[in-house]
Amino acid sequence: MEGGCFCGAVRYSVSGPPFAAEYCHCRMCQKSTGAMTIASLDDPNLVKPTRHIFTDSQVRWLNIDDDCKRFPEGLAKSSG
Repeated sequence: MEGGCFCGAVRYSVSGPPFAAEYCHCRMCQKSTGAMTIASLDDPNLVKPTRHIFTDSQVRWLNIDDDCKRFPEGLAKSSG
């Protein structure tokens, strides 16, 4: 898989399969990108997220309608 930034100055290549893919709803991600890093892939359809993290911070108007696991405060605090 290959990807890069919007302006094209940074390109990258991934040789192995992804080990974790998630939707992050934290305020830092909301303010810095408005999206998760999977979207920087040339074909983001190659990686399917399996969980949502920091759902306590998600915007109220977002209706999550999938079967992915949810972690209100991220993985470290929610996984026990």
